[in-house]
Amino acid sequence: MSDGFFGSGHYIRDICIYGTGDLQWLMNSNSIFANKFELKSYPPTLECLELKIRERALNQSEVTRLPDWYL
Repeated sequence: MSDGFFGSGHYIRDICIYGTGDLQWLMNSNSIFANKFELKSYPPTLECLELKIRERALNQSEVTRLPDWYL
C-alpha cells in the first residue's frame, strides 16, 4: 500500500487480509472502512473490531445507555 502498511495477515491477489497483528493499527486508524477480513482465519480480529466500534458508537450516544447494549 502507498502508506507503508504491510499487514500481519496474509495476501490474496495482492490484497492484504487483515490479521490479529493489525488490530492496533486498525483501531488507531482514522479510516471508516477496512477491506478484507476472514472470520475463519482470524476470528479475534473481527470480533475485537466489532466490540471497539460498538463501544465508540455507544460512547457518542446522546441517550442514556443501557447495560445490555454492551456485548
